[in-house]
Amino acid sequence: RYTYYIILTPITIGILLLLIYRKDFLIYKLNSCKNLKNKIFILFFYGLQGILFSYLLFGQIAKISWDKINKSAASENPKEIIICKITKFYSNKRSNQIEFKFDNKFEKFNVSYSTIKEYLNKNPKDYYLKIEANKGIWNYYLVNNWEIIKTIQ
Repeated sequence: RYTYYIILTPITIGILLLLIYRKDFLIYKLNSCKNLKNKIFILFFYGLQGILFSYLLFGQIAKISWDKINKSAASENPKEIIICKITKFYSNKRSNQIEFKFDNKFEKFNVSYSTIKEYLNKNPKDYYLKIEANKGIWNYYLVNNWEIIKTIQ
């Protein structure tokens, strides 16, 4: 739901509004070109420009609004302690992650190298992730704190 309502819908609305607003300009530009390659380039260039404009304006407004509403809803709900089995510790030059299973789905936290370095040579099946979170809208959780534990407490 998040991807559809918070990302794709606002961007699509922005592109449609931009098309309506710049319709005459685009028709003029396309009619002034005789070459098919130039017409394709113009469609591609202005399409990319429309996506960027829509994402920066409508997409970011929707995301900021979602974050504020979800944070407000989560603050009204009680704190939950969630214990998840860690499935993988992952590190490379670009990212460091802890992968775990929550509600039968694989999830991951991006972490710093200093956080994960002591666990890289250890078996992830021996560890759990203890997460303190509040449930927000559409079962999205806002994580307050987390820690890696050896045994379930």
